[in-house]
Amino acid sequence: MTWHFWLAVGLGLATGLTIPLLTGLTLGPGMAEGIGVNVKMAQRVLMALAIGLTTIAVSVGGAISFVGLMAPNIAKRFVGLRMRWLVPLSWIMGMLIMVIAEFIATNVLGKMSLPVGLVVAMITMPYFIFQLFSQRTTLNRGTH
Repeated sequence: MTWHFWLAVGLGLATGLTIPLLTGLTLGPGMAEGIGVNVKMAQRVLMALAIGLTTIAVSVGGAISFVGLMAPNIAKRFVGLRMRWLVPLSWIMGMLIMVIAEFIATNVLGKMSLPVGLVVAMITMPYFIFQLFSQRTTLNRGTH
């Protein structure tokens, strides 16, 4: 079986399982248990899916540094924690980051090309720094 098969299986499971589980888990562990979500099982299933899909992605595309970290955070700015919209928008944001990075990496220096991972880091790092400082400011305001 090729990676295409496993990717289709993983994405199918991710779409079918993660949205209801994540929706319940966003309420917090106590509330999630109250509405019938087995929190420990949900965390294990989500972790297994994340590891499996990451393994497939890295085996096919190589280690691309910040896409998996930053795409969901950027998408969260647009739709909040509504998992029905956050999961697909995260996929779209990741795809857009990679397409833009690939375009820049192959076209910005003419005949020379840059490593795509470097370009991805250059694209996502400013948002990462912004998010880091905005969370620190929010946390500092909450303590005073």
